[in-house]
Amino acid sequence: SDYDLDISEHHGASATGVVSRWTVAASVGGKESLAGKMAADPGNFHLRLVPWVGVAALVSVDGKTAVPSKGRAFCFLPLPAETGLPVHVNGYFELSSNRRDIWRGDDMAGEGRIRAEWNKALLEDVVAPTYARMLLRLSKTAEPESSEWYHSLWPSETIAEPWASLARRVYSEVAGLPVLY
Repeated sequence: SDYDLDISEHHGASATGVVSRWTVAASVGGKESLAGKMAADPGNFHLRLVPWVGVAALVSVDGKTAVPSKGRAFCFLPLPAETGLPVHVNGYFELSSNRRDIWRGDDMAGEGRIRAEWNKALLEDVVAPTYARMLLRLSKTAEPESSEWYHSLWPSETIAEPWASLARRVYSEVAGLPVLY
């Protein structure tokens, strides 16, 4: 589902507050996606994998076009590490033991490998299409004078893994969509 969310912040006894508008896109990976297949695999049931994600972009603050936020990863609560993306990403990620980042690594075996593959599948097969859908939706509402803002919501190619694989997949997903015209 896709929706806009207004968040009103009031600090202290001040009568004035700040209203931030966010665009949110959420999805559940289907059984055809790798994440859906991994979640439905009886051998993985003990991991309780759920292919559910959300992507959120800051649209405006007090009615003025916003500077994109420094993207963070969330697994219901924020993780300390920044993603390098201009959007926030929430998902049922498998987390590192210190809960500072998502589980990753190509040199793992056993359950560690499954956890790393899960996060990669979640990013590439569920987050990427959700992010692309959000960009498509925003392309229809962006005013010509805010095209710089719209383009700033696209992922950079200079971010670290595992977020770089997400960025590459977002570009693949939008290739056939009318997001630039």
